[in-house]
Amino acid sequence: MKKILLLFLISCFTQQIIAQSYSNEYETIFLKSENGKVYFTIFNYCKKEKACLETLKMDAVKVVLFRGFSSENKIYSIIKDYKTLQNNKTYFDEFFKKNGQYLNYIEYSGDDFIEVMDIYKKKKKAALTICILRDNLLMEMQSQKIVNKLDNGF
Repeated sequence: MKKILLLFLISCFTQQIIAQSYSNEYETIFLKSENGKVYFTIFNYCKKEKACLETLKMDAVKVVLFRGFSSENKIYSIIKDYKTLQNNKTYFDEFFKKNGQYLNYIEYSGDDFIEVMDIYKKKKKAALTICILRDNLLMEMQSQKIVNKLDNGF
């Protein structure tokens, strides 16, 4: 009986932890890329609508920096490897803090047109169409010497 009670308590506790940790769950739909800008729709999961908007913007910049897009016109990520991220962890922690520098690289986000749908009681799925200034973000990473300029090494 004690084992069953213990298993029940552990399962309830782990479900609460799992329900709270969806900051890295996101999906993207690439729309277009022109003049150094990337347009796409991003979806993510969160608990509250206000938190959704902030997380959507942060995840959108992270997609351009670390993941890129594999569509007809392949758009590569700016940061190619995990080691670069780890070597510059303090910079990226500061870059992605609340109301951080990452907001400077968002040209347009339809904040008024955010769509939120309830998945279940404490989980919502939100969607936002956004435009990221990819070339400006690349120049920032080059000026911080996080990535090499294209004219280096030739």
